[in-house]
Amino acid sequence: MLEDNKWFQEILSITGVEGVLLTSQAGNVIGKIGLNFDQATSEKIAQKIIRILLIHQKINRTVKEVEIKWADYNLIIMIKNGLLLITYCSQDRIMPLLRITLNV
Repeated sequence: MLEDNKWFQEILSITGVEGVLLTSQAGNVIGKIGLNFDQATSEKIAQKIIRILLIHQKINRTVKEVEIKWADYNLIIMIKNGLLLITYCSQDRIMPLLRITLNV
């Protein structure tokens, strides 16, 4: 699914982006590209991120984007229309370019 989408291909083509994971806000994996994680690991990551987002909701803070460090990756998580777009980056310096690409 994601392999055929030009926007996801453009994200993945940025040097330092290792993969993209698209999930529902319930943590169900909709698609992934460039990642070697199995389904269970991908869902576990999404569920942990969702817990972080729920904490923000409980204190009445709307969150549209989160950046966290996970293992050897910097993750940028964008929340929109009931979906989480999780981008895995191996380099800090690409974050500004990645943000521009994600917001297009």
